[in-house]
Amino acid sequence: MPVSTLSISCTSNMKPSVKGILCLFHTLRHLKPFQLVFFAVRRGLPPRAVKLTASARMRAGQYLQPLLPVRTFEESEDSFSCLNQSVEFEGECINWNPSQQSRLWCYHLHYFDQLRDIYRSPENKQFLVEEWIKQNPQGSQPAWEPYTVSLRIVNWVAFMLSDVAPRRLPLQWFDSLYEQTLWLEKNDERHILANHYFENIKAWLFAGIFFQGNDAERWLAKGKRLLLKQLSEQFLDDGGHYERSPHYHALMMENLLDLLNLSKSNSGALGSAVESALEKAVSNGLSFLHRITCPDGTIPLFNDAVQAASPSIDELYVYAAKFIDIEIPEYSSGIELIEEPDTGLYGYRNDEDMLLIDCGDIGPDYQPGHTHCDFLSFELILEDEPVIVDAGVYEYQSGDMRDYVRSTAAHNTLTIDGLEQSEIWGEFRVARRAQKHQAKINVTKQGGVEFRGCYKGFPEIPGGIIHQRKLVVDKNSYVVQDKVDGKGIHRIDSYLHLHPDIEVQHDGHGCWQLIRDDEFVARIIVENNTANRVSTRVDSGWYCPEFGLKHKNAVLVMTLESTLPVKMGYRIEKAT
Repeated sequence: MPVSTLSISCTSNMKPSVKGILCLFHTLRHLKPFQLVFFAVRRGLPPRAVKLTASARMRAGQYLQPLLPVRTFEESEDSFSCLNQSVEFEGECINWNPSQQSRLWCYHLHYFDQLRDIYRSPENKQFLVEEWIKQNPQGSQPAWEPYTVSLRIVNWVAFMLSDVAPRRLPLQWFDSLYEQTLWLEKNDERHILANHYFENIKAWLFAGIFFQGNDAERWLAKGKRLLLKQLSEQFLDDGGHYERSPHYHALMMENLLDLLNLSKSNSGALGSAVESALEKAVSNGLSFLHRITCPDGTIPLFNDAVQAASPSIDELYVYAAKFIDIEIPEYSSGIELIEEPDTGLYGYRNDEDMLLIDCGDIGPDYQPGHTHCDFLSFELILEDEPVIVDAGVYEYQSGDMRDYVRSTAAHNTLTIDGLEQSEIWGEFRVARRAQKHQAKINVTKQGGVEFRGCYKGFPEIPGGIIHQRKLVVDKNSYVVQDKVDGKGIHRIDSYLHLHPDIEVQHDGHGCWQLIRDDEFVARIIVENNTANRVSTRVDSGWYCPEFGLKHKNAVLVMTLESTLPVKMGYRIEKAT
């Protein structure tokens, strides 16, 4: 999804200042040199216009199996729904940029996922394409954002090759699609890279196989060359995608399968080397996603991740089985460790219980746009029900909710003096960054599970802070022990975000009871000693499992003010 370009201030309401300039410097120094060049070009010059010099021509005999379907309306074909917001259009008057909706919502309208909606009639889909061509001339916004153009090219190609497209495609459809591809070639996203640039490459490949002629051959050759490079760069050895968001990982799996579909449906048009690399990335990536998927089939919400906005693990395996020999594996009975060292996810599953901890590098260095301050945060599922949760994502718009979900305090970890692990700013930026030192998980001699992780963060504190966390699972208890190293006296707040269905009750004896539907779920016991007394309170937070949805939830906050180094911790005891 689109990542905005850089602005000068470190926060949305900060005027340009020395701090803002330093913040920008610490952001820009991680970029690749050519990214800086393209940032200057994209900000300093208008988009490069293109002209059609000849009529677009389609290759003969092209085919594509259906892409994964998407549901984009509720009551009628006159409405469009995404991000849990719906807009009703009056008759044939489509507002392609409704002012009451967020920019991201408008991007979705222009992606044209509507063409993959099996509940929309062919006539309505044809009408939408024709109206878009009439009302969105080259360069208009947000229709001609490069990311938006990339997704629309793929959806239009898939529709034009489908059984529900008109038998004789209108010439203006060909010309518009060709024009969009030429424009994308002149205005790609080398300043952003990551999943954005991958979408550009995918669009060139789809258009390169759909059309014939010199331009199409150039798109095809360039796309194949760049795809091989990006596959090697964007997918880690453990199978995870390098932006370290389960949501974007699932979207990238769909991208890979769409490209396999394109090649295998057209007699290996991308070539054996590309197909082999795609198959390897799909196999490793689906295995990774299967290992981190929650018992109820949802994904963990670390970094920018939401539910219901990417294909499920089951949908992806069914799609993959059309092109490669693959089956969804069974989960093991008993304890099964999760150790993804490159992505930075660690944990275990045991039947209907699951623990997952995030201790991954901020990455990639040159595009950390979907990063949250969640080092050593964790999610806990007991008896197939979420208990300790991540805040998720509400929106990408600049503002309080965007700042909240990215903040350290929105995760199940520690803040120091109310500061952030990493210097986050804007909607997608990170300046000075927390750094992973180590992480390891293993089965103990007693048959339990022990995780140890450590990072250095909080760059606003001179010398920084080192936070070490040990989490031990023993039978029905989860013991969390934190050690904070640094200098001076500091206030430490340890957060536990509970699912909105969980009610918190204090029993008067130092324990906090977690209740769901009048049933006891677990208790939390806070450690105290004579030297350091921890105060505990219940605050209110936000749980945002999907774009556009937010639910108030209880947040248990344990506070200690002490000279460093210091230790603090708590124990979660599951109901038996």
